[in-house]
Amino acid sequence: MTLHEAIRSVLPAGTRSSPYQGSTRYKFDCPMCHHNGHRRDTQQRGAFRLNPDGSAGYSCFQCHHNTRQSPDMSLTQKMRSVLIHLGMSDDDVQRLSYDLWAAKITRQRGIAPPPYISKKPLPAGSKPIGHWIAQNVADDNFNDVLLDLADMTDERRDSLYWTPDAGESGDMNRRFIWAIGPKDDPIGWAAELIGDEATDPILSDPDIMTYNDEDEK
Repeated sequence: MTLHEAIRSVLPAGTRSSPYQGSTRYKFDCPMCHHNGHRRDTQQRGAFRLNPDGSAGYSCFQCHHNTRQSPDMSLTQKMRSVLIHLGMSDDDVQRLSYDLWAAKITRQRGIAPPPYISKKPLPAGSKPIGHWIAQNVADDNFNDVLLDLADMTDERRDSLYWTPDAGESGDMNRRFIWAIGPKDDPIGWAAELIGDEATDPILSDPDIMTYNDEDEK
């Protein structure tokens, strides 16, 4: 799914289109005005601008919800919000997020990630480390994981996962896990063993590290 295809799929009834400085502009009632604390737009103050290079911009002259999206960069939160408020389904948002991320990886490394598939399940029982801290879980393995990650920032540490389930490897509960790919639609995961016994990580797919994107961790 390209960015332009995604946008055109959710344009509301009554949208007006016109050429604009070499691009195509689509005007309609902004779905973000009420969400942003303004009166509902009934004057078609919202507009998408679809550019020849595959990028797109959104702007509203009432609530000033403005954003620009490149066709090979991670989906911005503001663009995501517009698409969701126009009625795009969660599945389609995830698909678009994946396709934009895949284009980014291809541009950066010349490596095309595998075709889009549904979310890759994390190891059984996995939840963010921040979840287990909030639950005040009592587990010696989890305490050892926290000690091993003590030098990380709280934000980075809490973006990782842990499971109390030892799994088929017998030591999954002594590993920290990170999702690979877009945060909201990972294509796989890696699980790294803690401590002096550390070895190569367990991977959801033998080639998954090829697509690891530091910006998305």
